[in-house]
Amino acid sequence: MKKHFVKYLLIAILFLFSFEFANAASCSVSVSGNSSVIVGNTITFTIKATGSNLCAMNVAVGSEDANILAIKSHGDGNSILTPNDSEGLYAAESKTVDGSSSLYFTVVFIAKNAGTVNLEFRTKSVSDSGADNLDIDGKVITKTVTVKDPEKSGDANLSNITVSQGELYPSFAYNITSYTATVEYKTEEVVVGYKTSNGNASAKISGSNKLNVGDNKRTITVTAENGSTKTYTVNVIRAQEDGTLPDGTNYYEIKKQNALGITIDEKEFMILDDFKGIRVPDGFSLDVVSYNEFDIPVIVAKKTGIRMGYITPVDSADSSVKAKWMFFDEKEKTFTDSYVISSDEVLDQTKYLLFGDDEPEEPEPEPEKPASLLDDPVLLYIILGTLALLFLVILILQFMIISSKASDKKKKKAKKETSKKEVSE
Repeated sequence: MKKHFVKYLLIAILFLFSFEFANAASCSVSVSGNSSVIVGNTITFTIKATGSNLCAMNVAVGSEDANILAIKSHGDGNSILTPNDSEGLYAAESKTVDGSSSLYFTVVFIAKNAGTVNLEFRTKSVSDSGADNLDIDGKVITKTVTVKDPEKSGDANLSNITVSQGELYPSFAYNITSYTATVEYKTEEVVVGYKTSNGNASAKISGSNKLNVGDNKRTITVTAENGSTKTYTVNVIRAQEDGTLPDGTNYYEIKKQNALGITIDEKEFMILDDFKGIRVPDGFSLDVVSYNEFDIPVIVAKKTGIRMGYITPVDSADSSVKAKWMFFDEKEKTFTDSYVISSDEVLDQTKYLLFGDDEPEEPEPEPEKPASLLDDPVLLYIILGTLALLFLVILILQFMIISSKASDKKKKKAKKETSKKEVSE
């Protein structure tokens, strides 16, 4: 009986030793993270110990060349990361109160310069809940990371072109490379400004700000970060003293067309700048607004105060394009097809505003008025002279009639007196 007891006791002791050995053998350490990064970016590595009832892990972390890849910070996990000058590494410790199946922490590196560098993760110790060090001390894991320079941009576009005088035509767009600007004769200098889309691109301009009469071409050459180039041209046209341009057109007419031209659905229109002979629709009054340095007549709705201008198609032969009224946005100084109504009082006038029964008709010539005497001073003088002569004739005739009557009266009186004498004799 005693022999059996000793036998069973030895078996139990062997079983316990086997269990402890299995725990120690089950622990492992791994490191995960990317193998490449771009200069200026960060890269994160996670150090993880996996086993049973783990409570503490100590490792040393470092970069072979901190000028290429340097430790920036650490996070996730119950970790403490401090410099360890004796080894040139950082000491890291991860702890937990209760036993756990894994311990981990993360280390963030920042890429400073291009190159290849090795990162070292050295296991100092891993212990279980029994405060026993597991047999993985001194294990070293090395990760190789390649740090690359950012890819150089091929963006050789401009984001804007400006001129100090005149108007750029057409309006700037990065993919349009040829522009013109027309100025009057008295303009002797124009500065062409520009800005690159990419901050790492460079640009230079040729030509002079001083203007000759006629063409003055300016060339802007943009060089992208990767060396590719793109060229933009701006031709500043200075009119002659009489306003004539090299192609025979007139600067002032061109300025007016550019200022009052408007594009809607790829159709060209001109804003009417003269309401002479145009009938103002009922319910509206006439006013003037400033638009692109020109005074433009508009009609004003008496009930709402909304202003509208009239546009006519440039191509009168295109029957699909009609002249029409457009709202004038006083805040933005533009003509638009729609208008935002925010006032309740104005909302009551929506039907009126959107034309309904009170829709403004298209401008129609006013009916011609009969000629007035005041419109022709010569005719007026002739008529007045005729009337004066007629009045004088009437006065003379009246005088002659009165004189004739007086003469007849005297004759009758003399005849009567003669008759009396003859009777008395």
